[in-house]
Amino acid sequence: MSDINSVVLEGRLTRDPEAVALPSGAKLVKFSMASNRKTKDGDKTVFMDVSVFGKTADFVTEYIRKGRTVIVAGELYEDRWDDKATGQKRSKIGITANKVEARGGGERNEQAPSKVAAQSPIDDDSIPF
Repeated sequence: MSDINSVVLEGRLTRDPEAVALPSGAKLVKFSMASNRKTKDGDKTVFMDVSVFGKTADFVTEYIRKGRTVIVAGELYEDRWDDKATGQKRSKIGITANKVEARGGGERNEQAPSKVAAQSPIDDDSIPF
């Protein structure tokens, strides 16, 4: 039995998305987002790196910019490396998103569509309730 690896977060982009062409010819787009929540001890902010591919990557590069609020859905991944300066092992958790939805207006791209369809065959219209 496999474990479930699924995450949905809302937050604002902390920088403009960066597109990279992979050796396979596929397009990879990366961006960072900050997600805030209020606690009894004050506001807490979590920063996440997000990677997207395919049609979702095209949507992000065309419509999403720094400051825009988005909802991302996808799965967690872990990057591991050795710190060259200290020799210590390092790691960080990020999200490989299969859906990105733009929320409200940001400082830029006010005309962006409100959604991009998920890359799965299930959409809101196919749910019977």
